[in-house]
Amino acid sequence: MEERREPCAGTALARANGLRGGRPSPNNFLLHGGYHFGNLEAVRIISKAAITEFSKTHKDALEPLLYWHSMTKRAAWRHLADVRADFPHADAVGIFTVFNISGNKYRLVSVIKYRWQIVYIRHILTHAEYDKGKWKL
Repeated sequence: MEERREPCAGTALARANGLRGGRPSPNNFLLHGGYHFGNLEAVRIISKAAITEFSKTHKDALEPLLYWHSMTKRAAWRHLADVRADFPHADAVGIFTVFNISGNKYRLVSVIKYRWQIVYIRHILTHAEYDKGKWKL
């Protein structure tokens, strides 16, 4: 005789929220955009410590870098065009996205993982350091 399982009490609620069998439906991700595992609703920026360290020697960079940080944290970027809507002078250089900071006086070099909504700060450089190109290695 075949055993019949009763549905869980939360099954109807899960289906109403776009979940099938307790798993997210692909359509659920399309409706809400971004990556929401563990209630992550903001972009993760790794690492803010780079901003702090750079600002110790370049005090005038702190305010523009914190502005970049606050704008980026609230972003929901899916591709470079979305980034350029917030930062028109952002450029793709290989795998990096480069932001002009403080009127092109400084450059913030990052790697953006759009699917996971994570921005990795790789380098913060003066314009002269950026032009040397050692950061590309």
